[in-house]
Amino acid sequence: MARTRTLASVPLIGRTHAPWGAAANLALRLAILLMTVDVLVHGSDPRFAGKGLQPRDVLISFGFAMLFPLFWKLRYARRQWHEYPWWFDDLYLSIFALDMVGNELGLYSTAWWSNIPHGYGPAALTIVLTGAFGLTLLEAAAVPGETRAADAVAHATATGKVLLAFGERPLPPGTLKTYTSKTITNRAALLAELEDVRKGGYALNFGEREDDLHAVAAPVWGSRGELAAIIGVQGPASRFDDAAMQAAVQPLLEQTAQVSLELGWKGPVTEVERR
Repeated sequence: MARTRTLASVPLIGRTHAPWGAAANLALRLAILLMTVDVLVHGSDPRFAGKGLQPRDVLISFGFAMLFPLFWKLRYARRQWHEYPWWFDDLYLSIFALDMVGNELGLYSTAWWSNIPHGYGPAALTIVLTGAFGLTLLEAAAVPGETRAADAVAHATATGKVLLAFGERPLPPGTLKTYTSKTITNRAALLAELEDVRKGGYALNFGEREDDLHAVAAPVWGSRGELAAIIGVQGPASRFDDAAMQAAVQPLLEQTAQVSLELGWKGPVTEVERR
């Protein structure tokens, strides 16, 4: 299986760097700025009067609108990732732009409009936050040779085992940390476990990170047969016992296969493993 070296080669994430994303970002920022100027100049207009929009829109234009770039700068720039996620930023900016358009056009006086931004905002923000978190995971997998805190616990989690089995990540150096009495700390035993993960296409965790927590995880494949993501299911040991975990395996594999197909994956896991 080919090692992923750049985010541009990761499905979906690579597409966030499209030139149209940058153009849309510029258009959104310009629109937000122009609507802010309109509120400042025509603050007494019936559309804006009594709503406290002037300080709010200034805060949006020069404060909230810069949070995503600032987040990216602090979190990613020093991790050898020099591609900006335009479409995530665009989605973030659209939350403010949609609300400001409603005020510009006087739509909040209608009964149907207010539910639109109030429903769109939380949904869009959830996607942005999830996407940002997904970028973090993919970036960690895309830059080989770096040691991260997440690596130290990989041997004790279901998602970590999938990453070690399919992501071409080396085992953490030194002694494997013991978290519970069930944590696999013997390297030979862990290697055997990872071989079972490769053969079965999923990983199990029976209280190896936390005594009362069980989990199942499986890989999602990209169009080139690379590990694109990991989906896991977990629950308390009292309810998510061996039988429940085994019952969850097939639905989980069906879902990961479906996502993989949507990402352009074309072959079974066994073919991917032989690459």
